[in-house]
Amino acid sequence: MAPSASHPTTTTLDGGPVAVIAGSSFLQSAHHWLGDGACLSRDVTTPFGDVAVTCATIAAVGVVFVQRHRCTADRAYRIPTRINFQAIWWALKHHFNVAAVVGIGSAGSLRRDIPVGSLVVPDDYFSPFHIVSMSEDESSHAVPGFHTALRQRLLSWTTRLAAANAIRVVDEGVYYQSRGPRFETKAEIRAMARDGDVVGMTCANEATLANELGIPYALICSVDNYANGVSPADTLTLDGFRQATKEHLPIAEVAFRAALGALGLETKAS
Repeated sequence: MAPSASHPTTTTLDGGPVAVIAGSSFLQSAHHWLGDGACLSRDVTTPFGDVAVTCATIAAVGVVFVQRHRCTADRAYRIPTRINFQAIWWALKHHFNVAAVVGIGSAGSLRRDIPVGSLVVPDDYFSPFHIVSMSEDESSHAVPGFHTALRQRLLSWTTRLAAANAIRVVDEGVYYQSRGPRFETKAEIRAMARDGDVVGMTCANEATLANELGIPYALICSVDNYANGVSPADTLTLDGFRQATKEHLPIAEVAFRAALGALGLETKAS
């Protein structure tokens, strides 16, 4: 993706706190990922509803952690179609004034040559079906995509940390967002595979709102399953997916450390 006005080639992270948004691999308390002594859970009131976040300070930098599936005041699990993306991004922009955001998503592989257990740093996304927005003015016409420089930093950190843990990294690809909340049919997956490399249900919404609000955003995906029908030897089941996300916690931790490194928190990432 060529640099443009929406995707500058430099990223300055010292203009405010930074944020990580994570999902199915991070249903444990954020304290597990940020350290018990550093965390403060809080609710933020927005015009779109309240948002539950965890705040920490790492290397003198403020970090906001959002568990996208448990970001309401009651911390109850929300399926992808019930996640309040507008509230999350209003809080990140207008309450915290974050300088950059990295999303971590669980994804299904649309290709047999992208194996389960790998990490993918997508360079584009496909999501024309339900486009979110929180603007009524010209800012809603933002050019979509991942932030070039932040994505390169994320890829660099992912490659470095994955090599030390024998994890395969796919350095580009298209994130295909399906509507959810059910998994996709085999016929749908065959169609998706013509345009995408991995499939998920949430992160294109985040990238779209980030661009609309002018916040640098990049994405790293943990491949937790083959999409329905991609691998005849690996039948997709909900129980199997849940088990895979548990087994892939060490991979998710590498993704989290790479996110912190990309956001300028090298001490915590190393």
